[in-house]
Amino acid sequence: SFADTDVIAFVSTTDDDPTGSPTFSAFKQFKASDFSGRAFKFKGELRSTADNVTPAVDQLTARVRYD
Repeated sequence: SFADTDVIAFVSTTDDDPTGSPTFSAFKQFKASDFSGRAFKFKGELRSTADNVTPAVDQLTARVRYD
């Protein structure tokens, strides 16, 4: 954890059948939010403002709850 690095989380959703050929939305940045859909894709972008720092992630988890 350093002040000059960050991980930005993104989500993409679809209401289509994920076992077919679903069309997903564009990725949207989020911190903590409610999303609805039938399937989701997640990605993280690593950013650094320091020239000599390369951020790395060894594990990334998304928790999805069905209500």
